[in-house]
Amino acid sequence: MRISNIDAPELPDSPKCQDYRRLYAWCDYAAGYRSRDALSSFLAFGVPEVQRIGVDRYGQTLAPVTVNGQDAGDYLVARGLGCPWR
Repeated sequence: MRISNIDAPELPDSPKCQDYRRLYAWCDYAAGYRSRDALSSFLAFGVPEVQRIGVDRYGQTLAPVTVNGQDAGDYLVARGLGCPWR
């Protein structure tokens, strides 16, 4: 699953950082770990709500994720740990 409308840094096991896609991917692993940890903390504040809105070009589910009405993507973007997907 992918959180919709956000691009976040990749982690070391990301295939995007292993080939030509590295030129276009956000392969800052330290930022990837900070983003992952911030998302984990965010999700601990309540019961996550996930609403499937479609699939991406890789077949992964796209969904906004909220906790107590706050959007996870907005939370990460506000902290510099993601950027809006265009």
